[in-house]
Amino acid sequence: MYYYFVNKETILKIMISNIIEIFSSLVNIFSRIELVNKDDSMILNNYSMTEMHCVENIEKINYANVTKLANVMNLTKGGVSKTIKKLIQKGVVESYSLDSNKKEIYYKLTSLGESIFDAHEKLHKNWSSKDSEFFKSFTEDELKITAKVLAKYDEYLQTQVGERK
Repeated sequence: MYYYFVNKETILKIMISNIIEIFSSLVNIFSRIELVNKDDSMILNNYSMTEMHCVENIEKINYANVTKLANVMNLTKGGVSKTIKKLIQKGVVESYSLDSNKKEIYYKLTSLGESIFDAHEKLHKNWSSKDSEFFKSFTEDELKITAKVLAKYDEYLQTQVGERK
């Protein structure tokens, strides 16, 4: 872009507009990441991103229940319940309760769920090793600035989500 005849305020507005456009396209970027890695693990092809992250969190959270999952995944309890229902129907997740509290329902992975979790973890490791080569083309300062901007934007979005709850 040529900035010879515009003032700093106009340049800043243009740059912010460009950044907002890039952030808006992140959904497309993640879709392309999925496409690039689609063949890496065929077992994952029948699951949505939300289902995958629900599986991941059920594995990682002790006594995973709807409330804990909703908080970690930034979803409503209803959204988590729908996702879990689909995963139970697919044979990925099962519910259980503790003898000390039959009212509270928890979730754990079935053996199929554990296989999906393992494949998902492997996929993330593959992405990391593939993508690290791309990111090596940037300077340390460029990476620090990018990380700082993304972290700050994530904080901003978290406050926005928090205000809606």
